[in-house]
Amino acid sequence: MEIFRRYLRWRHSRGFGVHSPYAFRIIERVIRPGGAARYGDARIRYAMQGAPRRWGNYARMLLRLVGELRPASVFIPTDVHAVFITALNAASTRTPIIREPGRAREAELICSTDSRLPLDVVLEAIRRPSTAVALIDLPEEWIRQIARELPEGVVFQGRDSIIAIHRPQTAKVVYTVNL
Repeated sequence: MEIFRRYLRWRHSRGFGVHSPYAFRIIERVIRPGGAARYGDARIRYAMQGAPRRWGNYARMLLRLVGELRPASVFIPTDVHAVFITALNAASTRTPIIREPGRAREAELICSTDSRLPLDVVLEAIRRPSTAVALIDLPEEWIRQIARELPEGVVFQGRDSIIAIHRPQTAKVVYTVNL
């Protein structure tokens, strides 16, 4: 069964079997954009000191996600590694960054590592139209529950990560991908 899940993650991560044009665009521009360098890559590489290598990959994905979604505000906790803050700043210097967990509900995009935010805050946020979450290093049960609770839009779920985008008037689709 694990080999089948790996195969589905691989297929969907490359756009195979993805029939939603919006989801395909997110895969093509955010999750697997190809080998093109982005404007913030050098700054992210510089900020990588002491961070696990995969965090650099997540930071670049965050940079592309903010560029694609153009949220009015972004929440990211105060105690995350500097590589994620660098990615947000490289994506947009005009987007307000909310750092206080008590104000996370106000953001259009919520980003976090592990379970720093309570699950009920994340679920409340994802139910609001035009809100997105990008979370890494989560328990598997959280990923399943976030995917279940999204009323409409698109979910990209990895082994320990999720990107969920609430798009009004769009049927919910869930793709298992390599994030």
